[in-house]
Amino acid sequence: RIDDKFIPYINFIGHMDTVSADTERLLRQVGAWHPYGAVGWGKNQSEAVFQSKSASIRVSEAKLKLGQYYTPELEERAEKLYVKDYMHPVFNVTRSLDG
Repeated sequence: RIDDKFIPYINFIGHMDTVSADTERLLRQVGAWHPYGAVGWGKNQSEAVFQSKSASIRVSEAKLKLGQYYTPELEERAEKLYVKDYMHPVFNVTRSLDG
């Protein structure tokens, strides 16, 4: 659980499900989209970060690997441990548990 003293310093939350859009949003906020995110990625280095097929494959592979270790029981335990973080309006996290 994140200590409440750090909450005022959090001004960006990204999610793996929307990593491409969240990365672009973050890089635009700090003025780094065009020099670091818009191009230079992918096989021909002409794609935006996380837009290439290989990046999509890596994200998919990571999700599969996560599923091997992060069982529904472990997910439920983690959600119960971090319930205050999930409920905090700054984090904007969708929970899979009902309450």
